[in-house]
Amino acid sequence: MKISTIVVVLALGLFAPKNAQFDFGKEKSNDWNTVVDGVMGGQSTAEIAYQANALQFSGDISLANYGGFSSIRSPWTEMDLSQAKEAVIRLKGDGRTYGLMLETAQAFFLPYFKTEFSTKKGEWMEVRIPLQGMPACSMGEMTGETATAEKLKAIKRVGLILSDKKEGPFVLDIDYLRFE
Repeated sequence: MKISTIVVVLALGLFAPKNAQFDFGKEKSNDWNTVVDGVMGGQSTAEIAYQANALQFSGDISLANYGGFSSIRSPWTEMDLSQAKEAVIRLKGDGRTYGLMLETAQAFFLPYFKTEFSTKKGEWMEVRIPLQGMPACSMGEMTGETATAEKLKAIKRVGLILSDKKEGPFVLDIDYLRFE
């Protein structure tokens, strides 16, 4: 292999999103965890069940004790999503509105990017979410900032959240989450 070819291969590797794909199922990505409003005194619940080719995120939203959210999150990592244009999620929903979260820091009170998307009850669908311009939130409140290529270079964790302020059970099946 020529030196110039090695340099091109290495350069392409530097700009490719690292760990920018999650393909769920029993024999696939199964290291996500739940984070619920109990961290702040709420009473919502969440469970993860790995099926043959999907992750099932289910639970119950409670508004008691100022609660109202349930989420699943990837492990902490380093992801450069600056070259990705969109997140693509194949899922089967329950008709509720969920959010995609991109965290840039491990401190819960620091801003993260979040965009909401609607699901159709009982239907598999593919959701495409543009990354550039995703609004930033902190503690559930919009900050006025948005995602730029520079900010998308430093993603530490990805998550899906239900925070629609509607009490009751929920179920979301996720086949994959990719950044393209």
